[in-house]
Amino acid sequence: MIACCSCGNNSTTGSDHKVSGLLAVNDIEQYTPPPSGTIVAADSMPVTNDPLNHFTFSVKVKTNEYSKKGTYSILASYGPNEGDGMFTMPRGGGNLKPVLRRSKEAYTYIIGFEYQRKFYEYYKVSGSKGTIEIKNIKAYSFQ
Repeated sequence: MIACCSCGNNSTTGSDHKVSGLLAVNDIEQYTPPPSGTIVAADSMPVTNDPLNHFTFSVKVKTNEYSKKGTYSILASYGPNEGDGMFTMPRGGGNLKPVLRRSKEAYTYIIGFEYQRKFYEYYKVSGSKGTIEIKNIKAYSFQ
């Protein structure tokens, strides 16, 4: 039997972890990433708190040469500012498809995955004037 553990990180130091559940992973959906450079998830929203400019905040999740092992590229832009990074799907979950959702927070997207029709948050991408932040918000492991 395969299990998934989830730890939520609710502190700024990253030292406090809270176990939020144990999931059985007997029927994990198989996802095969498309060729390198393919956008697998993307969204954008207008920046409304800057009346002088017509900026947008956008996030794209793209495949790269490591996506067959579960690693993807993140490209984000807030007006003229751009940021990029990479993330790896949870250990043992490299066959999960990345999903992008809007957060309730302003200028923020959540990258996660769906398992058994439930969305699991994984990374947060947020933008503000002069700053784009990409950070891990939860940890999972399929064993």
